[in-house]
Amino acid sequence: LLVVLTYRSSWGRLLYFDNLLMLHVLIVACSPAADDLALAPGPSAHRARYGARYGWPVRLCALVTVVTYVLAGVAKLRIGGLAWLDGDTLANHIAYSAARLEVLGADPSPVARFVLDRAAWLLAPAAVATVALELGAPLALWPRLRTAWVVGTWGLHAAIAATMFVVFPYPLTLAAFAPLYPLERLTPGRLRRERRPATIRRKRVLGPCRPGRHQHDD
Repeated sequence: LLVVLTYRSSWGRLLYFDNLLMLHVLIVACSPAADDLALAPGPSAHRARYGARYGWPVRLCALVTVVTYVLAGVAKLRIGGLAWLDGDTLANHIAYSAARLEVLGADPSPVARFVLDRAAWLLAPAAVATVALELGAPLALWPRLRTAWVVGTWGLHAAIAATMFVVFPYPLTLAAFAPLYPLERLTPGRLRRERRPATIRRKRVLGPCRPGRHQHDD
């Protein structure tokens, strides 16, 4: 995966969504992510099941997601300045994508033609909303605002796909936002029972120890 993504970037196509996928994979690869499904987990896995070594990869993935979007917003303002917010730059992006598809022999998006010809007034609010969502990515770290930000950001990617035919599967499938949610609570009951310490399971199976049966008389 690292080789494929760096190969694409070497041709000048730098997409932070590709880098986000790569960073998430690297974090998971360097963490004990397979302990839950291991056939024979070691004794340390049971003792540290709820420890920090199992929590930091998810938190780091969430932080990387947030930082990635913030950097995208900062890049827009650093390169285009506040003029990026008037909608002209966004219009140029949409027109460039449509012209590129026509040159390559493909059909441009009908949504792009409609927006540029009849709904150009939407471009300035869309540009402002784009920068606001990207710079406001840290709001996703607050549970009360998390879903609102995710829905807005997903709408941003859906609009890009509709107007430019540029599809980013990672955020569109919501997989990029998975670290922001406690999805471990959706683990099946069987695996949740297996997470409990072995001593607790042993007590439930064997019951309390009876002194008359297991202890010697003085």
